[in-house]
Amino acid sequence: MQRALRMNDSQLLCLAEKAMQDNCLRGYLQKRTSDQNRWQLRWFMLYQNLFFYYENDQSARPSGVIFLEGSYCERLFTPSTGKNTTGNTSVSTDPSSS
Repeated sequence: MQRALRMNDSQLLCLAEKAMQDNCLRGYLQKRTSDQNRWQLRWFMLYQNLFFYYENDQSARPSGVIFLEGSYCERLFTPSTGKNTTGNTSVSTDPSSS
């Protein structure tokens, strides 16, 4: 399996534009910040194995991209807070933690 993937900004922008034109999965999701203390609402688009995220659905350029190769999803269980937590899911991109 390939461990490293090199892409430049113009290649990623081309794929992001293709994702916008394509009928791909898209919508608002919460993304954990880099300090992992807060969650931010971001607009996401799934295109093949690339998960682009934007500030909002009107943004022209992606804020970032997550490569989903070797990733998995798992359901999050949180302590009862009186709020409906059904459907909370975490995406991990660290294959060693599976």
